[in-house]
Amino acid sequence: METQIIIASELGFIDDAKKVEALTQHVYAKLHNLTKKLNK
Repeated sequence: METQIIIASELGFIDDAKKVEALTQHVYAKLHNLTKKLNK
């Protein structure tokens, strides 16, 4: 049973990491667009 709990928590961690990565890319894209507007 303990191994199943560990695997489940690791999968949850992987899911969180993907969310964080997606959020980071989203914020980076917004900053990139903002800089392009400012440079015009």
